[in-house]
Amino acid sequence: GDSVSLTDLEHDSSFDLGFYKLDAVIGLMLLGLLAGAVGSLVPMGGGIIAVSGMMLVFGYGIYMVRPVIYITNLFTYGLAALRQLFAGVVISRRIKELLPGTIVGAVLGYFLGHNIYDHVLGYLIGLFALLMGGVVLYELKKGLGDEENETYVRPVAKNQEERIDNFLLDSTETERRNWATFPMMGMPLGLLTGLLGVSGGVVEQFFQRKYAGLSAENARANAIVMVFWASFTATFVSLGYGVYIGSFQWQTPVTLAMILVPSTYGGGFLGHYLKERTTVTQQRWAFVAIMAIVAFSMLLLQ
Repeated sequence: GDSVSLTDLEHDSSFDLGFYKLDAVIGLMLLGLLAGAVGSLVPMGGGIIAVSGMMLVFGYGIYMVRPVIYITNLFTYGLAALRQLFAGVVISRRIKELLPGTIVGAVLGYFLGHNIYDHVLGYLIGLFALLMGGVVLYELKKGLGDEENETYVRPVAKNQEERIDNFLLDSTETERRNWATFPMMGMPLGLLTGLLGVSGGVVEQFFQRKYAGLSAENARANAIVMVFWASFTATFVSLGYGVYIGSFQWQTPVTLAMILVPSTYGGGFLGHYLKERTTVTQQRWAFVAIMAIVAFSMLLLQ
């Protein structure tokens, strides 16, 4: 006779967000909470938590994960970029030099990732987690993470005298520049954003501190603004191309991102609470440990 399939709806706990099941929504919110908290402890470090969690826990392919993270970053980094601009610590001239490479990198990274298998991208995410952990370890060893020792934080010009000072400073910097290096410094952030969905801001901040001589505050502010523009570019490219070839309907990644965005903000408040009660060294060691767990999971458990 005909076969009959019975489903226990009361105890069905499948992580299927296509039907917006409660456990999946709660799980995604918890993931956003964790990503936001990690991102507060080590700025721009939470994206890799969201990407790896969506792949390992929820089983989403990279075709869906990347647009969701792009949209999430568009909101979270957009607000953060506004805060940095209002605080006056963004060095706009340097960003303008780096942005073309960042935008080109985001587009190239997206299409490159579109033609790579999920498990290969998973391995790349694991390697990137190792790289991020290594960068933070290097900063711990060299004392680059100790912002108390920073001396150069350039504020926004509030009057004509400060504008003249900044103009003279920019002129001095121009004489020392190797112009070929600036597009290359911006491209890794865009490439990582487009390829893996992670922001790459930690790496960009490291470049701007080590090779451009910026303070931690200025380098972080610049990197946050660059992540926003990379995410902006990747969002429109991924949604347009993904819908065009039929990979997904645009409502799906937007809906998932709208679950992640508020929970990520909530995680940011949690991270700020923890940040006030721990030292910078403790925060960075915690980040290194989390990156080690992510790397182990993506390299060995997927």
